[in-house]
Amino acid sequence: MDKIPERRGFVISFLYFAVILLICYIFLKYLLGVVLPFVLGLLISAILCTPARFLNLKFHFKERFAAVICVLVFYGTIGTALAFAAVKLITALGNIFMAMPGFYSENIAPAISELSLRLQHFIASFDASGASGVGSFFSNFELSLTSAVSAVSVKAVGFASELMANVPSLAVSVVFTVIATFFISADYQRITGFLLKLIPEGKRDAVISAKSCLVKILAKYLRSYSLIFLITFAELFLGLSLIGIKKAFAAALFTAAVDILPVFGSGAVLLPWAVISLLGGDTRHGVMLLVLYGIMAIIRNIIEPKIVGREVGIHPTLTLFSMYVGTKLFGFAGLLIFPIGLSLAKSLRECGHFELNG
Repeated sequence: MDKIPERRGFVISFLYFAVILLICYIFLKYLLGVVLPFVLGLLISAILCTPARFLNLKFHFKERFAAVICVLVFYGTIGTALAFAAVKLITALGNIFMAMPGFYSENIAPAISELSLRLQHFIASFDASGASGVGSFFSNFELSLTSAVSAVSVKAVGFASELMANVPSLAVSVVFTVIATFFISADYQRITGFLLKLIPEGKRDAVISAKSCLVKILAKYLRSYSLIFLITFAELFLGLSLIGIKKAFAAALFTAAVDILPVFGSGAVLLPWAVISLLGGDTRHGVMLLVLYGIMAIIRNIIEPKIVGREVGIHPTLTLFSMYVGTKLFGFAGLLIFPIGLSLAKSLRECGHFELNG
């Protein structure tokens, strides 16, 4: 009988957190896309309020002017880096896919025909019927490969067209995010004060603590992925230099920038590069690029959970689990949101804002 209150408290706590998780799931799945520009604007404003306050106190800038400067520097830096990486990547991939049919007809098809003839001559000395079978096999193989190359080129063009069709929608979201950041940053204290008044007094301390923890966690994530970027760049620069690639510094910097982008990775650059090298007869460079990509993929999967987990104070195994589950449920957004949410819950519990029992 003594354990009944404890069990009741456990059930209540479990149901409480289950409801919170359900609300978070519904919001992330169905509502986040609608309000994402304003959520991002609020988060970025919360991060920039500290440097804006520094400018206000140190150089006596007006609060709004300091906020505008911070927003301009932030978007100028991020926008320039992303635009540079995106243009370089799109140009490189476009050149690759546009050159594929010509490269195939000039290099791959003649090599297959020559190999087919040599095999037919060799087998004809033993079995004439076998030689004709080899010729038929290579003819069918060449037709299939030609169809595959054409299909890849067509799909690439279709993907590019679809991507371009989504550019206006993405541009609108980016514009609203930037405008929202300017407006929120300019009146950050007034807006956050108004939002706090909508929250019951008993919960305000928890919300303020959550906001402070969230800003610190985001700063730690920024530091973590900056470190991952530097490690990736160092690996690439060393690997490309050992392979003998010219302009290894620029190639490593570009590939590391692509690697840190959502959805893409170092494979978006190294794999096509390796395939082109192999098909062009440069077997040494092609194989070494594949080896470099394999080594980098293994190291990235090992260091990312450890670095992120160390920064946010969560065990690497739990960090890896949250990243995997988040990616499966919500894609790239879940990759970031789940570890951040886990770290936020840990910080709030350590501050005493909630307990896991009755």
